[in-house]
Amino acid sequence: MTYVHIDETTVSRLLRELADDVPAGVRFLTDFVAAWEGRVARLLDAVEREDPEDVTTVLLSIRTASGMLGARSLFSAASDLQRQVAETRQVDAPAIRRFVELGTASCLELLDLAHRLEAAAV
Repeated sequence: MTYVHIDETTVSRLLRELADDVPAGVRFLTDFVAAWEGRVARLLDAVEREDPEDVTTVLLSIRTASGMLGARSLFSAASDLQRQVAETRQVDAPAIRRFVELGTASCLELLDLAHRLEAAAV
């Protein structure tokens, strides 16, 4: 399967860095997905409060983890939003909603990849 939002080369590199420990890599992928709803809730709360500092903090967390996981679209979008908030000190709620949709799509791909990795390791 070809992924739209995930760079499998980055995931392969992560697995090599984990000494080819597939269960650890799968756990990293699934932990990111499991944390997604909490990150979204915090992000949307920060948007509602119009708190650019908290928005930036959540975006940084997502950007860092998504970069390590090869979620290139999410990484790029988080970087762009961080830059926009830093420059304008404003929170663009529609852009955040599009970001959340992108993140959800990325999480679905990460889960699929995690299942593929598990099946291949058996």
